Formats: sequence, C-alpha cells, structure tokens
Amino acid sequence: MKGLFIALLVILISGCSTHKSPLQSNDKFIFVTSDEEAVFQAAYDAMLEGRKESPIADINGPIRGYSLTRKWGLDYWTSMIRVFPAEGITNSGDVVRGYYPEVSGEGTLIIRGPSMDERIYEAALEKFEAVGTRVGVVKVERGDYLLERDAFRLHEKASLRDGGTIKIEGLDSLNSETSSIEDRLQELEDLRSKNLITEDEYKNARSQILEDI
Repeated sequence: MKGLFIALLVILISGCSTHKSPLQSNDKFIFVTSDEEAVFQAAYDAMLEGRKESPIADINGPIRGYSLTRKWGLDYWTSMIRVFPAEGITNSGDVVRGYYPEVSGEGTLIIRGPSMDERIYEAALEKFEAVGTRVGVVKVERGDYLLERDAFRLHEKASLRDGGTIKIEGLDSLNSETSSIEDRLQELEDLRSKNLITEDEYKNARSQILEDI
C-alpha cells in the first residue's frame, strides 16, 4: 500500500505525457489533399476543443503546428498539435501525398490533461477528413510543406493568422446579423479583456461593427 502511494505521488509530481498519431496502429493512414492552408485551419480548429480561455501559440521547429497550456491551481497541461506533410504508399503500390496530425501533451494534470488531448485528437481526425481524403498506407515518409512558414504564423496573442486566413472562434460571431450592435460591441470587449484578440483586431472589428449603425 505504501509503495502504491509513493508511486502515485511520483506521478503527481513528475507528471505524465500523451502521444497520438494515425501512424501508431497497424492501420496507418494519412489525409490526401494539396490544400495546405485548409489543413492548418483544421489543426487550429481542433485545438479549440481544449482552448477554453487559453491562448493558442505557434510551435517553433521543423514541424509546424500549435500549442496551448491550461492551468488549474499549481497544475498545468501543455497540448500540442503538429501537422506532418507526408508521402505514403498504399497496399496497391500507389504513392499518395497529404498530411496527418500528431497530438501530444505533458504536464501534471494526469486526468484532465490526457482527456483534453483525446478530444483534440478526435477533433483533428474529423476536421482533417473534412478537407482531405483518408487513405490507408503501408509506408510513410516525411514530405515537404508547400507554403512558407509565415503563412501559418499567429500573432503574439491568439489571433487571426497573418493575412486573415485563420478564423478564430468568437470573431466570426461578431458579424452575426441576429446580434444587436450593443451585443456585438460587448462581445468584442470581452474578447479583448481575455487577451483572445490583438489590439489591431479589436480596432478593426469595432470599426466594422460601427459601420452597420
């Protein structure tokens, strides 16, 4: 009993980690598409499953993606989604090109953290399949990105992708025709107070709302 308690204590202190990928099982697959922009949008949207009020940031490194960190008291959990370009070989020997998501996490939230990563991963599979064709492969090799890295950069705070290609949950609703001007302005203020949009985005969105008066 004492040994079990010590083991649990070590886990709580040191934390744990997760790792999910379509290449982990015997039934490997990738999502065949050449629309890299849509794939990164899908990855970003999948991260919203775990975002709550946590800002989403870029992952620096050769494999591009996004990360977020959630905190409860002294505990934390960092989730990451990476988008891998890939070339796969099917059972029939055909070569297909596309992408696949990899979701990983680590931290001291040993129950909530892995559960959050599971939601992000399931959302990633669903959203990737909406923009690409799921194809089973027997072998996979690393491919190359089609677009420059800056096409998928976020601003310093969770925001629209440079060029306005990333659509953040919240800003889109500000354009709703069913919301009053007052409600839309209040929602915009809430987004800014939670640091979910940049100051420039706040000013631009506010101007657009006021144009409807």
